[in-house]
Amino acid sequence: MKHHKPNPLSPLAWIKYWFPMALRPTKPVDPGIRANRLRKFWYWYRSKTYNSRHRAWYRNTYLKSYHWRSEVRPAALKRDHYMCQHKGCREYGESLDVHHKTYTYLGREMERPEWFARSVTTLCREHHRLEHEEKAMNFLRLRVS
Repeated sequence: MKHHKPNPLSPLAWIKYWFPMALRPTKPVDPGIRANRLRKFWYWYRSKTYNSRHRAWYRNTYLKSYHWRSEVRPAALKRDHYMCQHKGCREYGESLDVHHKTYTYLGREMERPEWFARSVTTLCREHHRLEHEEKAMNFLRLRVS
């Protein structure tokens, strides 16, 4: 299999191609430092890609919509008894986040009960942040290894 080099004129493509190679240490590196490098790169790269436009729509439009605020979010909180669903977490209350596990049914979560169960869950702020970081790290782990 031939290894394709990206267009040298595209800085984003160059970074996407070379950065994972730069992460492979020549000497042992503390795992925390490596994870921090990956996290910083992931946030930078994610901000430059097409998905940033979708994320902007999701944050600025969908999460402020009547459908989300008055139907989906309250129903998810009620279903989960206003408690974080992460194993071992005891956070509860109305200030919890409702997390989309999948965006497949975005806007149609309430149409079928099985879609609702599959697409959203209730998490505390800390576990919600960790969920997204883990997703990012898994994405990068596939790219780096």
